[in-house]
Amino acid sequence: MVTDHIVWSDGLLAIFERDAAGGPVTFEEGARYIHPQDAPRVAPVLESFFATGTPIDIAYRIVVPSGVKHIQCRFEARRDPVGRVLRVHGLVVDVTERVAAERLADVEAELADRRRSQQVEHRLVTALQQIILPLPAGVLEPTGLRVAVRYQPAEETSRVGGDWYDVVALPNGRTLLVVGDVAGHGITAAATMARLRHSVAAL
Repeated sequence: MVTDHIVWSDGLLAIFERDAAGGPVTFEEGARYIHPQDAPRVAPVLESFFATGTPIDIAYRIVVPSGVKHIQCRFEARRDPVGRVLRVHGLVVDVTERVAAERLADVEAELADRRRSQQVEHRLVTALQQIILPLPAGVLEPTGLRVAVRYQPAEETSRVGGDWYDVVALPNGRTLLVVGDVAGHGITAAATMARLRHSVAAL
């Protein structure tokens, strides 16, 4: 910091995609590499480091010719007796592949959770349908009729919907046939179907 002498390893040059002829950059010039979305978070940390000399360990993104990289940086300072920063040592690691692997693992875990949730929801909705809308054991025979029921959803069975039906014997000897379909799938559609079917039954 006193002599403005900067040394970068070959690995650091490679991370920032700079050739040996171009050489290293200063901290001020290096700030231009920081991803715009990360700059507001990183700048105060670096300023505090140069003010206090307290070691920092920070991860952020940089923008280089090939695209965006994720780096992990640790900086330590050597200071004189009055607190001036004399020398800075830094370790910079390209963690782009690790971050990508972690994000992939997070996405896979989220997908697995969603699949489990869908399976649980499917079991709940199927049980709800069977409770609210049980298939009759045989042929129904209200006055003057023979009624048989077959329920075959048009879509995959994992998406239980709000299709419903009912056959109600009326006091005057007539029979009321009701067929309905609630838009959508899942618990909301099945619950709406239940309310409609019970409303019709009450009327």
